[in-house]
Amino acid sequence: MLLDNQQREFINKIAVEHKSVYTAAKEMGIPVNRLFEWYDDFLEEITRIKMEHAYEIIDKYKLSQVSDLEYNAKLLNKLKAELENRDFSGLPTDKLYFLLNDVRQNINKILDSIDDVDDFDDFDDFLDDDEFFDYE
Repeated sequence: MLLDNQQREFINKIAVEHKSVYTAAKEMGIPVNRLFEWYDDFLEEITRIKMEHAYEIIDKYKLSQVSDLEYNAKLLNKLKAELENRDFSGLPTDKLYFLLNDVRQNINKILDSIDDVDDFDDFDDFLDDDEFFDYE
């Protein structure tokens, strides 16, 4: 399906700029009824663009469980190396052991949550049909 410039602008306002249909109609000077028809016609495309945009944000800011796991694993290795180099003479190593324990608990939480989460559950709020209202 070929889209004209107004339809592309509408999809961008809804999917990327997170504007409501009413706001898009006002800004574009197009009757709301027509934009509701477009919304129904282009719902699949709007959802696809929203998902792409969300994944771009996750990738850009490394907001994933895998990156958290990698970070905690590197930290765990650094803590273990530091503890191996300690001779326990007068230096407080108890805090390192507490940190080591905390990092292990973080890793376990991440591993547990990976099993419990479906990829699309994180986007439930992001994909809600909030295009009809502005919450600003």
